[in-house]
Amino acid sequence: MAIDVYSLQSFLGVDMTSDESLLSFSAPYARNIDTKTGRIMLAKGFTKHILNQEPVPGEDEIDKLYVFHANGKTYYLVMAGANIYCQDAGSWNLIHTFSGSALGFMYFCLEAQIDGKDYLIIGNGITQMIKFDGESVTPFGATELLSDIPAGCAAMYENRLFLAGDNSHKNRLYWSKLPGSGRTIEDFGAESASENVSGGHVEVGNSAGDPISAIIALQNQLLIFKQRSIYRLTGDRPSNFTIEKVCEHGDFVYRQAFVRMFGMGYYMTKHGLHSYNGINAHRMSDADAIKPLLSTFSPLRCKGAFVGDMLYFAIGKGTDAIIVEYDTTRSCYMIRDGFNGVRDLISDGDDLLMINDKRYIYRMNSGYTYDGEPIHASFRTPRISLNGFYTIKQPRRLFMCAGMQKDETGEPVVPFPTREFDGGMCGEISVIVHMDEKTLKRTVLISDDTQDKVTEVPLFGSGRLMCLEIFNEAGSAFSLSGGIQLEFLKSWRTE
Repeated sequence: MAIDVYSLQSFLGVDMTSDESLLSFSAPYARNIDTKTGRIMLAKGFTKHILNQEPVPGEDEIDKLYVFHANGKTYYLVMAGANIYCQDAGSWNLIHTFSGSALGFMYFCLEAQIDGKDYLIIGNGITQMIKFDGESVTPFGATELLSDIPAGCAAMYENRLFLAGDNSHKNRLYWSKLPGSGRTIEDFGAESASENVSGGHVEVGNSAGDPISAIIALQNQLLIFKQRSIYRLTGDRPSNFTIEKVCEHGDFVYRQAFVRMFGMGYYMTKHGLHSYNGINAHRMSDADAIKPLLSTFSPLRCKGAFVGDMLYFAIGKGTDAIIVEYDTTRSCYMIRDGFNGVRDLISDGDDLLMINDKRYIYRMNSGYTYDGEPIHASFRTPRISLNGFYTIKQPRRLFMCAGMQKDETGEPVVPFPTREFDGGMCGEISVIVHMDEKTLKRTVLISDDTQDKVTEVPLFGSGRLMCLEIFNEAGSAFSLSGGIQLEFLKSWRTE
């Protein structure tokens, strides 16, 4: 027999590629883990964002959350079914109900100025749009101005309002007049003075089976997503508007799955994360890392946002909903779950806000619980043979620096103490060693006494393939520093 050591020096994120033996600094499975500081720790949770807030009224399915800053106030708006609710002083008020069936309403919100006043334009792709100034809701546009369009997506580009997603004209891109000299973005008609200040429209592509699904305003172009292709519009006036195809595209991209970030665009599809650099659209080289999670991907359920260097995409529905987190500086993924559904996910400055089936607005990355509920965190190493399918491994001891997690002030984080330890409270993590079809579980206490000290966990068993799984008990916070090491005996069969 020979003694050998398996080391996991650091952990970046999740990689679900098929051949786990090729993984080095990623894991095939992890959830609710934070590795930004180089340690493996419990990821932060969420708290209610509004003091003494009440849940959003009603039982209609929530589709959209938006924060509108106007008139020196902050208005929180939630669109559920055919109803729009607003909160600016502690209670929810129903400010508008769209006519017709609420089924299929997929909302968008766009801030714009009309006659020098700030408005929030709201549309759903089924009925005429509305505008909200913080005080009242009024219809957007008028039939005589050719602007009573039931648009499904909108963007402000070169000071004009562009619309698309009209179910009666699925390939049509509309634009408003150039505001000024009595003109407003509520007028989509022609202007006798000049074509260059007129409103208008154009058909993008010639296939009725390839409708426009999203329009995104970037710095020097309007990006147009269709069901099977991507186009862009350049130019600053109708006389030099140019529309050209960027590429064929096999994935349906919904507008809320596109995130503008530092001059780049990122969007999630059923084939993974993509980027757009202003010229070409690319599937990210590491897109396969989360491919198994996207097997039931629905583009209409994907909501994207960013805060700092982090991208966030809410995927799925109900209790199975997850948030995929992508660190653009380290190029790694993490998975967050346990949210009781994710209905929408948006950024408001440095805050990442989320609303779920409990109908509260939550501030993500706040606290170390899910609004008082435990966060269940875990990760496991690849299932590996340690470069020898022919050898039998017998784990003996696991070495790790396991201690209490500290908050920004250096105070220990104890969201759910599980035991008393020398007069203080502590948490627990469990270590499971999988050897072929056998498992062995050990529990490790987490307290200040173990911080930055090597913890030695005795093990036993044998097998040809093995992996380690570590998870917190009862929502305990924890910190693993310096990686982990597994000492094992390696032997060969002699018969």
